[in-house]
Amino acid sequence: MIKGIDLVPLLPFLIVIGWACLLVLADLFIPKDRKWITAFLAAIGLVGALIPTSLNFSRNSASFSGMIVQDSFSSFLQLLFLLI
Repeated sequence: MIKGIDLVPLLPFLIVIGWACLLVLADLFIPKDRKWITAFLAAIGLVGALIPTSLNFSRNSASFSGMIVQDSFSSFLQLLFLLI
């Protein structure tokens, strides 16, 4: 029996992966002279991933039987990578 599944620590990763998949599909329909729209949409996706990361900064949790851990240090690194 699987217990201890909490998807909140995975939420920023799921947002980035889902947004990237949608962005690849949207990029197919954007003309070459308007590719700046793709960059703008990518920035919106990163801001969308920053929001749950910053809201759960002080939350300590583990998911998938402790294989994924969210604490202050991991949230700091996620914020750092999303801002870079």
